[in-house]
Amino acid sequence: MIRAATLVPILLAAGCLYIPTPSHGHLGGHGAIGDEEASALLPGRTDREAVLTRLGEPDASLLADRLFVYSWQEIGGYLIAQSSGPVPSRRLFLVLFDD
Repeated sequence: MIRAATLVPILLAAGCLYIPTPSHGHLGGHGAIGDEEASALLPGRTDREAVLTRLGEPDASLLADRLFVYSWQEIGGYLIAQSSGPVPSRRLFLVLFDD
């Protein structure tokens, strides 16, 4: 079995290393919609006005306003190479209305 102490120098010598992390930080977009906000939206009960009040304007509205799209980017990992930095992870939250 290869240990991490051996593997990291090998990957760095190859030119790059990607370190995945749990999503965190806000890089752009609407802003994360968490479990609390999502669980407050009840299927068949929550109307457009309630969604707009709770989440704000969507980033996109499709299907004649039947589908609201909220998007944001978080840090999903880090790239260590000649140009190192955070790797964005795009998140989407979709709200589809019945009518």
